[in-house]
Amino acid sequence: MLQTDLVQPAGEKEETRRRYRALRQAIRPEVRREASEAIAERLLAWEIVAGARCLMTYLSFNHEVETYPLVRRLFTAGKAVAVPYIHQGAVNLIACRIGDLEHDLQTGPMGILEPKPERLHPLDPKIVDIHLIPGVAFDEMGFRIGYGKGYYDRFLLLRSHRSLTVGLAFDAQVSWCLAHEFWDIPVDFIATEKRLIDCSVARLALEGQLGLFQQPRLPL
Repeated sequence: MLQTDLVQPAGEKEETRRRYRALRQAIRPEVRREASEAIAERLLAWEIVAGARCLMTYLSFNHEVETYPLVRRLFTAGKAVAVPYIHQGAVNLIACRIGDLEHDLQTGPMGILEPKPERLHPLDPKIVDIHLIPGVAFDEMGFRIGYGKGYYDRFLLLRSHRSLTVGLAFDAQVSWCLAHEFWDIPVDFIATEKRLIDCSVARLALEGQLGLFQQPRLPL
């Protein structure tokens, strides 16, 4: 049974972020590529992904789980695909549909590929069935440590109550318990090269002590 005293003080997040970024960076490129392929295979074999019409994914950058091969396979499967767009100086991200990785994207201010201004096709977040979420670290309850900007926490408040969030991570990025705040939004599942974690199992062990946005969500 998970005990609430295992939830670390939120002030430890920065040290955890630094440690896990170093750990992820140490993964050899060929291992990262093979693990990313295994994660894509796990997702594409999942009946929930097979039944989804619209997915939103980040565009991988800086040692993250690679998503470009996955996006190409989602296109082939006939799925609508959206990616994040953050206007320079803005505090919120928006979902934009893309149809071509080579022609729809350009390098943004942070060095991450994003939709070109002339190819912006914003989507209502409520029509996205599955959100694929990046993170520096995750725990088995679904709590994540990102890059500290809060873009996803704000964006995910706008999604449908029936959508699902899936963190993509190398298995080494997943621990039992990470620092989190009462208002943090955990993901519903985590897909790694070794397993698909249903985070509701660990969250239910908290016996009603979770915050407003931290209850298990309905499957599609």
